Amino acid sequence: MAMTEPIAASSGTRSLQLLPIDCWMDVLDYLSYGDLASVALVSKDFHAFTTPFMYRTLSWNWNTTVPRRRFYGYCGLFLKRPDLAFSIHNVSILSSTDRMQSIHWERPWCDMNWEKESASYTNVIEQAQAIVTRAQLPNGSHWIQKIQLGVPYVFTTMLLSQLHELKSLQLDCLFISIRESPGIMLGHALFTVPEGVLSTFNSLETVDYGGNARIQEEIRAIGDLRHADGYEHIDHGYWRTCIGP
Repeated sequence: MAMTEPIAASSGTRSLQLLPIDCWMDVLDYLSYGDLASVALVSKDFHAFTTPFMYRTLSWNWNTTVPRRRFYGYCGLFLKRPDLAFSIHNVSILSSTDRMQSIHWERPWCDMNWEKESASYTNVIEQAQAIVTRAQLPNGSHWIQKIQLGVPYVFTTMLLSQLHELKSLQLDCLFISIRESPGIMLGHALFTVPEGVLSTFNSLETVDYGGNARIQEEIRAIGDLRHADGYEHIDHGYWRTCIGP
């Protein structure tokens, strides 16, 4: 559809719908999520045109419990709807600042029993596994095993790998410690994977990857993080062997 072509008009909204699409895009970019939801209720045409703008920003924050159902639900939606995935410009996935600064740090709890509920997420499991297969990832069987185990960070990595128009990204420090991290995925996207299968984040403007981890001055009291209760060990050797020097 040409940028100057008006949205198809229907009764009751014809005068507004005659605005060129580029004008509507400028207007919708300034609206809050609530306002966008209201506009989407005007008509079927407005709903179809407004929906992508409602997913410009994804923000998943938690304190004590990782919202796994939300991860799986959104991953399923956006892996099934690439058109909506292309609409996502900003992603923030962070645990709370208070939690990360606590002296007695503990890994966050998960809000579900994967063994009992995994059957409800068959589609998203298959979609995530299909990405691994298409990308011909090294150690693909390992990635698929983690998907089948329902590791939420791996599902999120799969989702991020399909966000070709992403402009800003904030990721919790827990993503750094996992072997199936977005950083590893990006390495594959740049050097080993067929072009177009995974995002190379060419539109990315700002990144905060693990910036909520404790800085050195704050952890001296508890010593080496590798031996601190609750902290994941980061396998630096695995990073080097996966993506090279």
